[in-house]
Amino acid sequence: MKNYLKQKLNSYKEVLIISSQQAGPDESWEYDEYDLNCFSFCLPTRPINALRFEDVSVWMHNDKGIVIKEESIVEYPKALLYLINGINTDLADIVN
Repeated sequence: MKNYLKQKLNSYKEVLIISSQQAGPDESWEYDEYDLNCFSFCLPTRPINALRFEDVSVWMHNDKGIVIKEESIVEYPKALLYLINGINTDLADIVN
């Protein structure tokens, strides 16, 4: 699945694919317990300076907030739509 996603998003040089060992826990970990293929398509963030040395599970859900680049807010839905359209095209080719 990782190679498929890389291929689908190859024109997005800013897309970073990280392993589940590098990421914080999310609902995809629950799906993995049932051996279901899935992935998280996350908006890139970073901790506020006061929390920069904390674990991702601490700063990601802290009431003090997180930092998001304005350009990421614009690019995120574009990249998601690009991926969805690519998957849709592939599925249409399989069905037809």
